[in-house]
Amino acid sequence: MNYENIKTVLLTGLVIMSWVLTWQLWTFQLDYAVLDNENNYEELIRLEEERSMNEVIVPESMIVHGGDEEYYIVRPDLEQHKDFLATMSETTFIDDDMRVQHPFASAPTGIQLIYPTSIPSELFVHLFDVEDEDFLLPLTSINRIYFYVEPDEGVVAQLLSLFDEQVVTIKTDMSPSDLEALMEDTDDYMAATSVVMGMHQQSQYVPVDHTHLPTLSYTATMLSSMQFSQALFTDPSAVSMYHQSNGKDDSYTDGNRIISEQGGGNFMEYTNPVFSETTERSGRHIIQASFDFINSHGGWTDQYILDDWQSFGTRDLVSYRLRVNGFPVMSFQGEDLMKLDLVRRGSGNQPTEYRRPLFDIDNQPIDGGKKELPSGEEVLDALKEREDFNPRSLEKMVIGYEMVKPSYVIAEPFWFVKYDGRWEKIDLTAKEEVTDGLE
Repeated sequence: MNYENIKTVLLTGLVIMSWVLTWQLWTFQLDYAVLDNENNYEELIRLEEERSMNEVIVPESMIVHGGDEEYYIVRPDLEQHKDFLATMSETTFIDDDMRVQHPFASAPTGIQLIYPTSIPSELFVHLFDVEDEDFLLPLTSINRIYFYVEPDEGVVAQLLSLFDEQVVTIKTDMSPSDLEALMEDTDDYMAATSVVMGMHQQSQYVPVDHTHLPTLSYTATMLSSMQFSQALFTDPSAVSMYHQSNGKDDSYTDGNRIISEQGGGNFMEYTNPVFSETTERSGRHIIQASFDFINSHGGWTDQYILDDWQSFGTRDLVSYRLRVNGFPVMSFQGEDLMKLDLVRRGSGNQPTEYRRPLFDIDNQPIDGGKKELPSGEEVLDALKEREDFNPRSLEKMVIGYEMVKPSYVIAEPFWFVKYDGRWEKIDLTAKEEVTDGLE
C-alpha cells in the first residue's frame, strides 16, 4: 500500500468518526428520571419543627466581669450558660428612659454577651420581650449587650452598636439575684484575659489556662435531597432527576431551579435563578427572610446558629453555623462547610442559592476522651511570631470543632483564628506551628 492509499484510508476513518460523534451529540440526553408521585416520590413531611428566632440568634461568648479587670468565660456547654440565656429571653426591656451613654461596659461588674455578627435593631423585639409595641431603638444594629446592677434602678443593659459607634442604656425587669447568681459561680468558668483585636479594636476574651474538651463521635442520619426537592420546587410533578458524571451524586430540576448533591451526597446546593433578574433591593432583612425560609421546610436539622451576614448592593448573604457541645464547627475535612448558607439577589424574599449539609448527627455522642488545648495567650504568642503578623488583621480567636466523616462523624476540638477575613486552624501540638486555611 503506497503513501496515497494510506492517506485515503486515514481520511475516510476520520470522516466516519466525525459522523459517529456528531450523531451522539445530536441524540445525547442526560440520564433523567421523571419523578412520579406513585413510585419515586417520598411522602412530604417536615424535616424538623419550626424554631423561634431567639433559638438561632444567640451570643457566641458570655463573659463575667468580676471587677479589677477580672474576666471569666462561661463555657457554652455549662448549664449556667443555658440558664442565663433562658432568663434573658424572658426579660422585658423598658424603653421609658433610654439614653445614649459612653463608654461600653462602664460598670466594673456585670455580664457581657458578644454576638457573632451584628443584629439588626428591627429584629431585637423577636429576641426579647418589650414593654411597648412601638418599641424603637435609636440604633441600626447591636453587637454586644452588657447587663449590670445599677443602684436604685435594678438590672440595666447597655447595647453597643459598632456600626453607629454608640451605646444605649435601657432598663430591664431582670432580677438582680438572677444576674448575681451567674456572677458568683465562677469556679466552673475559664479565667480570661482581654485582648484588643480587629478593625474596630474591640476587646476579645481568651482563656489564660489550658482548656480540656472532649473529642466526640456521632452516628449520622443521611437526609434525602429528594425530600428537599419537594419542599423547594413549586410543582413536584415537573421535577426530573439525573445522575451526575461522578456516579455518586444526583441532581433534581424543574427546568429552572436545580438541586445538586455534592461530596458524595453529604451536601447539597439549591439554585433558583428566577428571583435574580431584578436589580431592586428587597425590603425584608436577609436574616428575617432566611429564617422564615428555613422554618418553612423544617431545615433546622441540627443546632445551627446565626454566624454572619453581609450585603453588597442587591446581593445579600447569611450563614447559620452548626454547633456541637455548644461550640462552633469550623471545619469539615479541611473545608468550611458545616453551615446553612443562603444568598438572595434582587427584591424577592426567596433565596437564589442555598447550600447545606445533607446529614443529621444524633444528639447522644460518644465521648472519645478529653483533649488539652493551649491557652489563648499561647496561641496569640505563636501568631505574633509570624514575620508578617498584623494585629489589626486578627479579627477573632475561638475554640471550635473540626469534623471528619469516615463511616461516622468525629468532632475534634482545635483553636481557630479569623485573620484578614479568613478562618485558620491553629495546632500547636506539632513540633512546629501548623495552620490550615479553610476553603
